Amino acid sequence: MSNGHGLSLIYPVLNEADILEENLHKTIAFLKSKEIPFEIIVVNNGSSDQTESILKTLSAKYEDLIVINLSIRGLGLAIKAGINSARYNICMFYAIDLPFGFEVITNSLSTFAVGGVDIVIGSKGHVRTQNNAPLKRKVSSYIYNHLLCYILGIKIKDTQGSLLFNKNKILNYLSYCTSNDAFFCTQVILYGNLSGLLIKEIPVNYKVARVNSKIKIIKVGGSMFRQLIVEKNRMKNFRVL
Repeated sequence: MSNGHGLSLIYPVLNEADILEENLHKTIAFLKSKEIPFEIIVVNNGSSDQTESILKTLSAKYEDLIVINLSIRGLGLAIKAGINSARYNICMFYAIDLPFGFEVITNSLSTFAVGGVDIVIGSKGHVRTQNNAPLKRKVSSYIYNHLLCYILGIKIKDTQGSLLFNKNKILNYLSYCTSNDAFFCTQVILYGNLSGLLIKEIPVNYKVARVNSKIKIIKVGGSMFRQLIVEKNRMKNFRVL
């Protein structure tokens, strides 16, 4: 059963053995310093390196570390598994390489606490964001978000940042969020917008992207563009619950 007085932080991971242990130790220390109830849900998204064994060791050490092992890869699949397993009503999806540092967690929680906000996006497109991403990544994000506005009518500057949200509100339309890949985050925002949820973007300090990033821009971008076209027709059948 979900509980409003705490944070369920969801980390999908895929072959992250090189940074996993260090960043989980840092995350746990940070959340403990904030003196709020929390759990960290790490969804092992079909890793083939030492990720699973590292998580097995760490979960035996930390009672607030929950591990879900999936055999099928897919970012959306992993986030959805985390949502369905979350103990608390306040959930947050974030990347294990901590691209925005820990400040985004604090700022997201503060923004959420200001009356009525349902979804908080750590947005690379916010006017006050410090975006140190390579030019190619900036351009692809710019094109995608403009297509998002033009095709689906979403006036959000970035649907692929961190997401903190009210789990109970998201569950009302989670069945419409059918994508198993990164487009899932766009669906959460799209159907949240159609449901009348209050969505707030906050600025982030986006450090330089990892050289060995798991995100393949051209492949993912092409897939997400195709899904935009399909989603345009699907959203016509959406009904607010």
